Amino acid sequence: ILGVAAPFLIGLAAGWLAWVPARRAPITITTGAVVAAATVIVGLVLRRVAWDRGVALSFAIVTALVLGGFFIGWRALWGVGRRDRRRVSEI
Repeated sequence: ILGVAAPFLIGLAAGWLAWVPARRAPITITTGAVVAAATVIVGLVLRRVAWDRGVALSFAIVTALVLGGFFIGWRALWGVGRRDRRRVSEI
């Protein structure tokens, strides 16, 4: 499992380090999108170059969809929940 996850964990670290606003606003959807994109791109490149494994188009698509869902999905739900709580507190 670690052999498959390692390039993407390195990509995740690179995304967090490269995207400076992630430290100030880690819960924004923009942060999730940028870090997810960096994770996918760096992870797929490392998988092909450093780990010498193939990168099929279907694998790249599934990777982008799953990581996008994980990185952006909960942030979107968090934002909706915060808006709902604000509406309730205004009443």
